[in-house]
Amino acid sequence: MKKTLLLTFASALVYLSLVSYSDGPNDGGAGNRTGGPGSTGTCAQAGCHSAASANTMVTVTLKDEVTGEEIMDGKYIPLRTYNVDLMVHNNSLSHIGFQAEVVDAAGNSIGVLSAGPGQHTGTAAGKKIVEHSAPISGMLTTFKWTSPAAGAGKVTFHVMGNAVNNDGNSTGDAPSNPFSESFDENNTSVASVNKSISLKAGPNPVVDQLTLKLDNATKGEYIINAFGVNGAKLYETKVQINSTQYETTLQTDKWAAGIYYVQIIKDGMKHVITVVKQ
Repeated sequence: MKKTLLLTFASALVYLSLVSYSDGPNDGGAGNRTGGPGSTGTCAQAGCHSAASANTMVTVTLKDEVTGEEIMDGKYIPLRTYNVDLMVHNNSLSHIGFQAEVVDAAGNSIGVLSAGPGQHTGTAAGKKIVEHSAPISGMLTTFKWTSPAAGAGKVTFHVMGNAVNNDGNSTGDAPSNPFSESFDENNTSVASVNKSISLKAGPNPVVDQLTLKLDNATKGEYIINAFGVNGAKLYETKVQINSTQYETTLQTDKWAAGIYYVQIIKDGMKHVITVVKQ
């Protein structure tokens, strides 16, 4: 009888621990699980969730809060607020959770994180984090990041994503591998940045036909290609653009569901946009 009670009590503790993470790992007492500086591990381990799944992929996209322009050249503008679109993609699961931090080259928290809907911010072992406060329906969530003053240099986003079935426990959930993406500081003038090439793709997510629109283009030859997260190239063409605007269509009906990158190259300058195929 005593053994049964002890086992029942232990099982209850494990259940409560797992359920508590539905409010976010840090809020549930697990601390920093981003896999970055200051982290105590990741979500893909015992006591949190199952092993990492290759079917769960994470992408981070920064868009200027005012203009809506996506960062295409991997460089942020100092003292600018960005909407950070975080996508945790897994075709088999309906909800997501996440935890993210942003650090400088020395591993210190940098900039200001602001929570979006279904999220909250916190501090774990001296690092600022943002995480889900409840399972988020769908695969996209957005928070804000205000970049630091000039001179901060490169920053890195460290993210753990978790695709979940929202049944109240960890069985069947599929955490991502630790994800990180770095952005350099943009030392050019704001006027110069505003004149840079703008690449837009829609609809996104896409089903069978993707329209690419290029604004502020300069005359010359461009390479347009598309490739999957595994690096496999699905499309490539060269076009001569003689005006400031250009539009073309890509057939995506034969692409498998997943995350893809559409890239435009001119004179060594690359502009990349993330696309989701449903």
